[in-house]
Amino acid sequence: AHQLSLDRPAAIKILHDKFARDAAFIKNFIHEARAAAQLNHPNIVQAYAVGEEDGIYYFAMEYVQGNTLKSVLSHSGRFVVDQALRIAQEIGTALDFAWNNKQLVHRDIKPDNIIVTENRVVKLADLGLARVREDILNDHSEEIFGTPQYVAPEQLLGYPADNRSDIYSLGATLFHLVTGECPYVGKTPAETARKHITDVLPSPRDLVPDIPEPVCQLIRVMMAKRPGHRYQSAAEFLDDLALVHQGEDPNRCSLKAFETPIDLEDAEQEMAAEITEEQMAEIAALQKRRSLSRQAHNWRSRGGSAVSTNSSVRLKKIAGNDDKPAAAQSRRVGGSRAVSYRRSQAPAQGGDEGVGKDKTEDGGTAGATKSRRNLKLSASGSRRAAASERMVRKSRVGGAARENSGKGSGGSKLKVFLILLALAVVAGSGFGYYWRFYMAQPAIEPRFGLTAARTGRLHEIEDAVETEPRASALAALRAGLAEFDDSREAVEHLRQLAAPLLEEEAREKRAAQRSQELDRWRELSRELAEQEQQRLQREAEEAARRAAEAEAAAEAARAAELREQRLQRLREQRDRLRRETIPLARRHRFAQARIDYAAMTASQETEFRDWARDRVEMLELAEKALATFRNTGTELTGMRFVAPGQIRPGQIVSIDNLLISAEIVDPVYEAGQLVGERRIPLTVPIDSLELRRLVGLIDSAWLHRGGTDEAERDLMVGAYLLARGEMLEEARRRLQNARGRIAQSLLGEIDSVREAARSLDWAGFSGDLGACSDLNLTPNH
Repeated sequence: AHQLSLDRPAAIKILHDKFARDAAFIKNFIHEARAAAQLNHPNIVQAYAVGEEDGIYYFAMEYVQGNTLKSVLSHSGRFVVDQALRIAQEIGTALDFAWNNKQLVHRDIKPDNIIVTENRVVKLADLGLARVREDILNDHSEEIFGTPQYVAPEQLLGYPADNRSDIYSLGATLFHLVTGECPYVGKTPAETARKHITDVLPSPRDLVPDIPEPVCQLIRVMMAKRPGHRYQSAAEFLDDLALVHQGEDPNRCSLKAFETPIDLEDAEQEMAAEITEEQMAEIAALQKRRSLSRQAHNWRSRGGSAVSTNSSVRLKKIAGNDDKPAAAQSRRVGGSRAVSYRRSQAPAQGGDEGVGKDKTEDGGTAGATKSRRNLKLSASGSRRAAASERMVRKSRVGGAARENSGKGSGGSKLKVFLILLALAVVAGSGFGYYWRFYMAQPAIEPRFGLTAARTGRLHEIEDAVETEPRASALAALRAGLAEFDDSREAVEHLRQLAAPLLEEEAREKRAAQRSQELDRWRELSRELAEQEQQRLQREAEEAARRAAEAEAAAEAARAAELREQRLQRLREQRDRLRRETIPLARRHRFAQARIDYAAMTASQETEFRDWARDRVEMLELAEKALATFRNTGTELTGMRFVAPGQIRPGQIVSIDNLLISAEIVDPVYEAGQLVGERRIPLTVPIDSLELRRLVGLIDSAWLHRGGTDEAERDLMVGAYLLARGEMLEEARRRLQNARGRIAQSLLGEIDSVREAARSLDWAGFSGDLGACSDLNLTPNH
């Protein structure tokens, strides 16, 4: 976007529609934007404004032209160690500023959020997850923030993050930069995250052997699993980073105990762990050993410098002899062919001025050409200096000959003889120089602990770097890296030679990629313009169709509304039938109840038609259950029957439509002897029977009449209880035993019938309370 008021470009983030309706999310969005706006640092993307326009919440920030480290890694592979350390230094400075000024924790340091601008300035971006430390401590949410490949263990375990968490994520990012791989990789994000807690950190040197050990040590301290074992501040990390960048060991050490997996059963104590006194002593001992190692290394380095200095003095003494060519003087020093990195110089002007000078110092300016990489080899410069000297001397002799010949044929024979003699001397001298320079090659001084033959091979690679095209030079360097992989110094030397070539190659590739990207965007722009034109054409063509669809939709909506009204009436009718069926069934008026369902059984709506038919079948089954003993006359005579209010069982005499006739037989004794029996007649109205006795009577009558299909009996009894709206759990049990389609249908009705029965029972209870009120009874009555 473009900010009109300040006439500058800007980048804008817009909150997604699905979050724009969440008040809590909007509050966090604005809070995080304001936290980012409080920071003004050259290595942090600057926030401009946060606001809302037409329901769209936006966050405006500095527009940064460049690439993220993720993009660079995906296109170019791992970084050179020096470049990676420089990036880590700039991000560490940004984190130190954010923590010391606002106690701000980024919580999502990763290559995606680090941008390298076109001017090679490193910027920390995407503060969308940044939080002030107090907010993190007060927020008891268990939500995890961060990215699985780079997240700190305490963030995964739900503990508050601080600046040490950002240092861990920066360490994981630095690991990725120098190796090209993430420190932990799993098949799923969850597995990747788990490895931060349970797996030992792999050594970067296992992936890239030539990474310096101090860099590996720095990363291990940054990525210690427990916060107390890491750098406690970004400033402490930056101090060690400066030492590592200079090729020295860091002050902090990482012990094996710091890399052990975290005990999840004691996570809180693990997260609060600090360096113990024993570990401090172990670290001190390790630092002492490193100090002694550095002193020994420095002693060796000073000894090598003394030898080099003595050789330099000898070289200067020999170079002071103007009578000897520079190449010959350098060979007397020992034939060294060390690579000298210096700027190329233009060819020397004039002839005599350059003849007597030291060719080792001026690099053979008489015959040198400007190198495109500003790298020169002193030996090749010496050869070119000698050749230049020969050419100058030949030109002098040729000039003298031409001058003498121009004086006419009157010259004396003595002059001719002298000229011929001079030519012979020059020829002899030239042959001597040829033999000395091209036939009698000096012995090659070994370098980097290599043999003379391998050193000569190294010289050939150096010559190829200077004289061959870039592609050939890089091919020679790659072959050399494989050939000298047993010499760390030689490999490092070849890498230094390759660095400018690779940088030049990378620049060309980036330029080509940028050109392709621009072409792609231009093509996309043209396609978008064509699509916009087509859209405008389609809008005119589709206007009528949209109107027709709108009319059809309105008609469908009206039809749907009418149908919904009809369905609503049917639902109300269904609820009414449930309520009206219960009292009729309790009075055993099943035929009257079936009549009420007649209209719904003819409905066009399948759902309600099937429901009404199933209810009619339920009433028929209920009536059939009652018919197992009702109107059976004397068929059940002699069947045991316990009348209401009686303890002793009696015997059924007969049953009609309304009454059960029974009698209780009592024995009559006289003087202890049974002399007869007395029969007490009983008449019990069927409708007065308690429901459980009635169900037991149905079961007994079914057995007395020879019933064998228990599923059929349970279906009838379940339907009878469901119709009455009573003993519904018993009804459920009976229907589950019965199974079948109608049983399943009736099972689905139990909860609805329970609600209907409850409303009826509550209405009756309210009526009873009203009657109590008419009698002026208190609540206690």
